[in-house]
Amino acid sequence: MAKKIKEQLDYGNRPERMDPNLERKLANPEGLYSQNPAMKKKEADVQRLVSNRFQKVAEKLSQVTGREDLSSQQVQGMIYQEMMRKLPNIMRIEAAHRDELEQLAIESSLEESEVPAEWYKIEAYLNREPIDVSNFRMKPEEEEDDEEEKEDGIEIPSFDVEDLTKDEIFELEKHKRNIINAIIQGAAKKGHYMFQKPDIKARLDEIDPSLYGDYLGIMAINDFLYFSMEQMIEMMSETGQGVAGKVELSDNDDEDGEEGEEGEETPDTVIKAFGLIFPILCHEIIKGLEEAKGRHGLPKEPGFRQKVQVQKDI
Repeated sequence: MAKKIKEQLDYGNRPERMDPNLERKLANPEGLYSQNPAMKKKEADVQRLVSNRFQKVAEKLSQVTGREDLSSQQVQGMIYQEMMRKLPNIMRIEAAHRDELEQLAIESSLEESEVPAEWYKIEAYLNREPIDVSNFRMKPEEEEDDEEEKEDGIEIPSFDVEDLTKDEIFELEKHKRNIINAIIQGAAKKGHYMFQKPDIKARLDEIDPSLYGDYLGIMAINDFLYFSMEQMIEMMSETGQGVAGKVELSDNDDEDGEEGEEGEETPDTVIKAFGLIFPILCHEIIKGLEEAKGRHGLPKEPGFRQKVQVQKDI
């Protein structure tokens, strides 16, 4: 297994390495994306894509910190502590401009996602209260075994729906949902660095010029730790500790009526985004927008749709 990992993961010229636990997951032929029909070379494609992303993340942190070698856990820990020491000052500055930053996050996220403002009702909350993780689903539910015995590893012989069994269609729907969720996460990741856009940076500089550099450092080390300390991040995710943002989608129960001004329909979906700091709030808003659009990729039949979501959504 170690030899296969070494062959498939490409670290380029970077000295840093991913968490060994993550390397093993990426090399697993039974992994979440390895079995997806979109990955023609299975785990080899997954390893190639993730290791390419890791190179870029490591390079960005190296540029931000001025350190060419970030492979030492001692160095990583020191950088993390240095960045976290800046967090109270960021939150103090943001607290004095909360309304302005929440509106900026909404406007910027809509523009980034190319979503018309009237499609959804967006509520943004920038560190207004502790994030409630009581309703978090930390991991998808396990699939329940049907009474009838099922074969392991269903093969999809054809993509003609008329030729597929119910179990084969369900398998394809799960694969499709995995890809949609990956797209949602990838799109939302842009929110972490929207503050780098010239127009947004200019508005942040008017508030306080220190925000830009502090945001850059915190988000760069945050990205890096997802790869290098995967076990720690996974543990925090499962317990809800250290959660810095979340988004919720709900039906719009606006009592003002179904139509707004000039007969226009009001949005049918409310997106509530919560973020500890501005870049995270942008991330959560974009994630909410993409999740709202991603609902159209779910099965139309309610029971079937719920079964897919229960197993594949977190």
